[in-house]
Amino acid sequence: MFTGLIEEIGVIRKKTPSSGGLRLEVEAGKVTDDLEVGHSVSVNGVCQTVEGVGKGYFIFFSIPETIARTNLGSLNPGDKVNLERPVKLGESLGGHLVSGHVDCVGRIVRRRKMQAHTLLEVSYPPEFDRYVVPKGSIALEGISLTVVETTSGRFSVAIIPHTLENTNLGATKIGAEVNLEFDQIAKHIEKQSRARSGERELTKDFLERAGWL
Repeated sequence: MFTGLIEEIGVIRKKTPSSGGLRLEVEAGKVTDDLEVGHSVSVNGVCQTVEGVGKGYFIFFSIPETIARTNLGSLNPGDKVNLERPVKLGESLGGHLVSGHVDCVGRIVRRRKMQAHTLLEVSYPPEFDRYVVPKGSIALEGISLTVVETTSGRFSVAIIPHTLENTNLGATKIGAEVNLEFDQIAKHIEKQSRARSGERELTKDFLERAGWL
């Protein structure tokens, strides 16, 4: 389990495709301090298992399912990635609960420099609309962010200067693919609500009848 607070920016050092997936080597400093083989680490919001670790780097292997659902397959040597180690019991939960299980890949469609922040607009498959609400939490590239506004298939987030400087969003351009993980609590509520009511879809009408609205 992660919190969406990025510890450092790593750099892809080596990429080795294979018939069974993809092996990536990441140059990093802080997160390798206590990494061991078998540990988990979030790479651009994707929970991956450490396969090898050395001084200033670690290696992980992505299976085809992971490559198909995330942007890890499009990474190349020199690309920057967001890194975070799992939260430990008793530590402060500064962001929100992030599992590292990416739901889909979105795309940066607009970038606006505001007076005190940068506003990013992201497109995503409209089938996930039910999980995106204004002021709700979302993990973008593993970063815990708050949704500002939303329309069908799009949402915006405000990025403060600290986040731009300490994550890969500082270098992310329009058209770039980004990993998205929607709020786990919303997904659990949806499942339980459907189970109780027999509804196949979570609609506004159903939420009103169930007393959620």
